[in-house]
Amino acid sequence: MYKRLFFSVIVILFANVFVSVNNFVVLGNNSNSTIYGPVGGPKASQHRFEARSTDIFRMLFKGAEKSVVIVCGDGDTDLDLYIYDEKGNLVTSHNDSTDLCVCTFVPRWTAYFSIKIVNRGFVYNTYVLRTN
Repeated sequence: MYKRLFFSVIVILFANVFVSVNNFVVLGNNSNSTIYGPVGGPKASQHRFEARSTDIFRMLFKGAEKSVVIVCGDGDTDLDLYIYDEKGNLVTSHNDSTDLCVCTFVPRWTAYFSIKIVNRGFVYNTYVLRTN
């Protein structure tokens, strides 16, 4: 019950394009924000994927600016998040036993990065992917 409630609160926060995580605030569609993300502005989308499967997204991130990627699942399974640079090198990851993942990184230059989300569970998971 608490996981579902937590998921609902996070989704509501995403819907309002306001997320507070680990001592920083991500504001969507705010040109005065000091935290940037993908070229073209903040992104948010909801996805569902099957048990023991992987989703991969490719996004262009602005160089020399702090970027944040957040994945928030429905509470049913463990999700892990990995971010790779254009050469396939692991830049950062968040892998624990929960389905709430937060990764921050600062690209050295503007480039495409792969966002890999892995469902470690034995049932499907519906999750929200959010970038600043």
